[in-house]
Amino acid sequence: MRSRATRSKGTSGIGTAKRRIRWKRWIFGLPVAVALPFILLVRLSTWLYVVKQMSGWMALILSALAAALILGAVVWVVGRKLGGKPGFKVVRFTALILIVYCVYLLVFISVSNVKTEDLQATYRHLHPVLRVALSTLVLLDGHVVVTDTERVPEDYRAMGLSSRASSFHFEQEDGYVHAVDLRTRGRTRLQNLMTKVYFDLMGLSTLRHTGTADHLHVSLPLRY
Repeated sequence: MRSRATRSKGTSGIGTAKRRIRWKRWIFGLPVAVALPFILLVRLSTWLYVVKQMSGWMALILSALAAALILGAVVWVVGRKLGGKPGFKVVRFTALILIVYCVYLLVFISVSNVKTEDLQATYRHLHPVLRVALSTLVLLDGHVVVTDTERVPEDYRAMGLSSRASSFHFEQEDGYVHAVDLRTRGRTRLQNLMTKVYFDLMGLSTLRHTGTADHLHVSLPLRY
């Protein structure tokens, strides 16, 4: 009797441990799995644009399709694990989510995430790949504030700086601006570091400008 009871308790303990492991996998794995397609959207579009020399729009379209497939696979696996039988409708639904998500990122930025309303009006002047990368960060960190986007040579003279012949803040040959400045004041060192790391990992260039106009300069590399 004691032997059976001991085995029963041992089996029960193993079963409980396995259930805990499963729950930990769900708790930590599910958020990562859901975030992966959206991170892929940004990183792949940057890579296709910079390395493979694709147009910005083509890079975004292909990246969105890849992200939709990954998100569809995640939803399908989760559905199966929960005992459901997700079908092709799930893939179509997730594709629609990605389309709506991309359109939202490309056309809108909240006034609370820009220094002035004038900057909100110039948001669409940014390169589409840069817009998607920036807006994805804004969704992750709602306290990000854009302090500058498009400039002209006269803006540098107005700031008491020498006029420049070229700048990522100028409209480039492709018709888009390739740089934004982000506020660093009022944010912790960790927040500024994580912002920089995010853009570095996404394939964009970053440069911290210190002094009276302390900010983080983020730019999408030029290809010509």
